[in-house]
Amino acid sequence: MPGVPKSQGCQSCKLRKIKCDETWPKCLHCQTSRLICPGPAQLFKFVDHSFPVPGKKKHVRASSPRGQGAGGAWHNLRLQRAHSSGIRGGGRRTPESLSDQSPSPKAVSPTPDELSCMRLISHLEGGLQKITHLGLTFVLKLPMRIQSSACLRDSVELFCSGLTDFQQPEPKRDLMLLPEYGKALRSLRLALTNDEALKAETLAAIALMERASDLFDRQGKKFNIHSRAAIQMMKQRGPTNNDDELDVAVCNDLYGMEMSGWSVQRGGIPPKTTEWKEALERAKSTHRKIVKGDNLAMSDLETLAECCRNLNALISEFQNTSRQSFKSKPNANAAARNGQVNDMEAAIAKTIQMLLEYALEEGAMIVVNDPDGIVGKRYDFTDPMLCQLYLVVLFLHLVPLHILYETDRVLHGTSDNDLHARLRSVAVEAWMCIPYIRSTNWLAGRFPEAPLYATYEVANSTEKEYILDMVQYLDKNSGRLPPSRAAQSAYVLKKAKILMGRDSESFYF
Repeated sequence: MPGVPKSQGCQSCKLRKIKCDETWPKCLHCQTSRLICPGPAQLFKFVDHSFPVPGKKKHVRASSPRGQGAGGAWHNLRLQRAHSSGIRGGGRRTPESLSDQSPSPKAVSPTPDELSCMRLISHLEGGLQKITHLGLTFVLKLPMRIQSSACLRDSVELFCSGLTDFQQPEPKRDLMLLPEYGKALRSLRLALTNDEALKAETLAAIALMERASDLFDRQGKKFNIHSRAAIQMMKQRGPTNNDDELDVAVCNDLYGMEMSGWSVQRGGIPPKTTEWKEALERAKSTHRKIVKGDNLAMSDLETLAECCRNLNALISEFQNTSRQSFKSKPNANAAARNGQVNDMEAAIAKTIQMLLEYALEEGAMIVVNDPDGIVGKRYDFTDPMLCQLYLVVLFLHLVPLHILYETDRVLHGTSDNDLHARLRSVAVEAWMCIPYIRSTNWLAGRFPEAPLYATYEVANSTEKEYILDMVQYLDKNSGRLPPSRAAQSAYVLKKAKILMGRDSESFYF
């Protein structure tokens, strides 16, 4: 019969799995072991024994909502054993201590949005606090907006992965070969096909991908597809939402990035019919906005691009004329071109003087004595974007001066001393910005290098070494500069000729 013992041997002998001699009141084994013999086993099975069992721990059974009975008792016993086995220390636990002790809560795994946010914050705290000059002011606004956009989260992952790989001495893969790049593109495609297409988070994701492809590319490639996409999206979205800090920051950074580009093809803005004089006049209001720190508009970007477009057209014309070596009516062509170039140079010089006086008056630019510099003085700026603007307009001034200088040398065989002095004065203005650029201590961002290239030919030997040191400093993370000093000098000189339209093997665009 199930549950009925086969013999009446004592419980102690059954636990030890030995045969009980059943000599009552004490069996022989219990007597020799000096144990209390429980006596003969009953012919029915007890649910709970009222006598102690030697060698067996007695567990406290707490009440259970499952109810009373064998099933409820066994369930409580399993819970009690599981709980007591997880307690360290080896000491005895009273029923009160067992009931008071609660299990520790399980750690909650962070979500992908939280992981991206923490990774971005660690990069910001680890050396990217001064990132305005990188065109990444809007990144400071991203940690609180990552959770609301999947494409922004994936773009942040791409930027962080690219930055981590860029900091290594030898990156293993190109940015576009990273798996995060394909994932960011897929998320962006999904966002552009639903109601997130015109949100500030989507625009920030495109801008972040543009910055990653521009900053972390060591192969010298240029992928401006994201830049064109960002400009096109800004046109479709309309005016900037001044109540949204992220919207304002990302639009301003995109304007600044395009302002530093100079090239018509890179800007991606369709050509206009505005004359360069009108464009330059309208650019004065944009300069004042930048000096005062006001938000820029799309029209401001088009105004600056219009000035660059006319300048680029002038350089292309000069380049084509130089290739012909002035064989066909050189004096007539040079005279007609020089008249237009003189007018443009005078207008640009007037604009620069206006910008400089206004910035000094507003305190946005400060002249500081610098005994260690080659000039003896330096400029300090309240905003790195203002330094970018000043270098841009200085480059705009250097280009027509170089055209006039080269034309005069080709026609007359000698260089004009007045033009050389004017070139030197503009070059000194650019060199006064170099100490400020070094003081920003950036990681990967590129300040406009074209002004440094354009001043290399008019510098003396000491100044040339200073320019090469600065170019090498700007290239410390990119690794595009040749290792030897002679090769670096040839590299900078060739860059200058390309920018001025004087390189016979390269086109300006």
